[in-house]
Amino acid sequence: MQKLVESAHSCTSPRAPLSRATSFVMRCGVTFRIGLPGPTPRQKLERIASICEVPSLFLSSVFDFLDADRDGFVSLTELEDSLEKVKIARRGSKLHSLYVKHAGADGLLGRDEFSQLLVDDVVQSELPSRPASKEAPGDRTAQGPSSFVDGGGGGSSSEAVWPEDSVLSLAAYCEHENVVPGDVSLHFFPFGGLAKTFELTSQLSKGTWPLLSA
Repeated sequence: MQKLVESAHSCTSPRAPLSRATSFVMRCGVTFRIGLPGPTPRQKLERIASICEVPSLFLSSVFDFLDADRDGFVSLTELEDSLEKVKIARRGSKLHSLYVKHAGADGLLGRDEFSQLLVDDVVQSELPSRPASKEAPGDRTAQGPSSFVDGGGGGSSSEAVWPEDSVLSLAAYCEHENVVPGDVSLHFFPFGGLAKTFELTSQLSKGTWPLLSA
């Protein structure tokens, strides 16, 4: 989630250091199209992650990972217990202030409130410098997203993973940075089949998914 927000921030924020080329396209007006997996069987996501060399935490919800007691909320203690694992930059009193800022009236973080905290943490932290790519010599055959798309149910009976955390984090970032409507758009890859992806986009357009804290 953090990497997704950092990438959006490095491209869209006027405070972020921009290359001359990026600065030029920003002035000319650009729509950033971000690709996310639609509802996808976990086994297929694991295969994609393995081929793309993506960390295993990508496959699960960071919020669900933090919610140790499975009550649907994240407490300050649960957050503090996993700071290193989920790469939250704030510590001590700064973390406490950030938590209080975003927690609900019950003193806990709902899924969308956690996304807002995450965005706040990323945006207010120093943007990390990007290390130079170290590509091993030799030819590599790359597989694009279309390699994993099929028209059926995904070819697996494993549970479908929905990109709830990613969608909420991007929405929280756009709201935090007052991104102009239309500057960022989402594209969902139907890795789990078109029917499930259409179900997601239908619920998203109706406002019935993802669920927000009351």
